Amino acid sequence: MEDYNSNAPKSWRYYKNLRLLILVNLVIALVITITFNFETVGTLAFFSKWPEFVYAFTISFVLSLGISFITDETDKRISWIHSPLKRLLIEVIAVSIFAFIIGLLFSSITLVAFYDFTFNTLLWDDLVFRTKNPIMISLFITLIFTSRAFLFEWKSAAIATEKMRADKFEGQYQSLKNQLNPHFLFNSFNTLSNLVHEDQVKATEFIQKLSKIYRYVLEVQKEELVSLHQELSFLESYIGLQKLRFGDSLLVSIDIKQKELLIPPLTLQLLLENAIKHNVVSKDQPLHIKIFDNENHITISNNLQPKDVEETSTGIGLENIRSQLNYFTSSKLNIIKSKDEFVVEVPLLKDL
Repeated sequence: MEDYNSNAPKSWRYYKNLRLLILVNLVIALVITITFNFETVGTLAFFSKWPEFVYAFTISFVLSLGISFITDETDKRISWIHSPLKRLLIEVIAVSIFAFIIGLLFSSITLVAFYDFTFNTLLWDDLVFRTKNPIMISLFITLIFTSRAFLFEWKSAAIATEKMRADKFEGQYQSLKNQLNPHFLFNSFNTLSNLVHEDQVKATEFIQKLSKIYRYVLEVQKEELVSLHQELSFLESYIGLQKLRFGDSLLVSIDIKQKELLIPPLTLQLLLENAIKHNVVSKDQPLHIKIFDNENHITISNNLQPKDVEETSTGIGLENIRSQLNYFTSSKLNIIKSKDEFVVEVPLLKDL
């Protein structure tokens, strides 16, 4: 039985589990012995039934070890939360087969060792009937194991859900804070001020793109995932703002074919923002950003040209994206940094 107190030393957890397993099976063996010898309870004759008690404990303990192994293996492969019926059926079938084999084996050994039987004279029909009790014991033990596993997995799922929500809101808050950052607002309004005097058409376009950015950030607050189509539509507005600011010094190419796939909201904008924030963007050193999909990943890469004075970074952005993705998929956020290039590969999702 797995102990979920991960802070305890492994040897102590093993000892504690073994001690609990022995205690549980002593109780089960005592209940079985009393049930089959109820008329002798309270008399000296009951104490003469100790061989039956030892037999019941031995078979119960062996069954418990096997069931513990079966439960642990199904825990690793099938989730109670996502496939409860499949998990229950597989576990019950596996335990019943195991209990039948152990019951048959113990009954055969007992009859041959303590009674006047050989393997040739054993009554196999009777032996099969004798496996009824081990199977019943096993199903009772399985009920204990599976109830415990279900409760722990349900608790873990609830904690993971709350953590995902906290990470999500933290990321959205961070993104909204970035958009309201005085530096971002100063650059935006400074660009807008120049455009009002130079090109009123572009100034109007700039205001529209800026309003789309804030509208999208507010709209996706309650969304866990959004389609790439939505994210790219928003990203075009963000890129448009940056292009008006940097002109041809910022070069962004997008080649996305699987626009129906899903991604945590604001992921691409955050990665694009990081690239602009931490790299030189000038006519002499244009920043090239490429966004493209590859199978079940979307890749964001940029040529690496760090600023002489590095801007302060909390590191929250990438960690938040990683945390959100961990909730939805086993695929990991992959970050590759070479001498000349910085690459982030983000796994895409097909459904919630």
